[in-house]
Amino acid sequence: MIGLSTHWQSPYWESVPWDWVARVVVLNPGPFSADVELRWAFTGTVEEDSFSLGQDDSAERIAPAGDPGESRHGTLQIVSSHAVAVWGATPLGSPNSMGWVNMTFATDPAFTIDVKPVG
Repeated sequence: MIGLSTHWQSPYWESVPWDWVARVVVLNPGPFSADVELRWAFTGTVEEDSFSLGQDDSAERIAPAGDPGESRHGTLQIVSSHAVAVWGATPLGSPNSMGWVNMTFATDPAFTIDVKPVG
């Protein structure tokens, strides 16, 4: 986590068939409720998860699990009505040596850069 934002992007998450599934925590430290939407993108599919967080509230969410024996990986976008903080972990390794690594998050520049037409 690098601060608070209304738009977050993570370039990678993974779910593997040995009960290892990426997980994300969203924290709303602000004085207002926040409506939050997670968009888990993988292999041309997007699964959305929407929820509300009250003041000083948090929620944990897990990545969409595939069918038994199916691995999934992709990107994650988090959009909220008020600035939130995020943290996540994703599995990394093989069935014999699986472990967890922190997910990388950045504010999504597509929503934070003001682009104006020239002329």
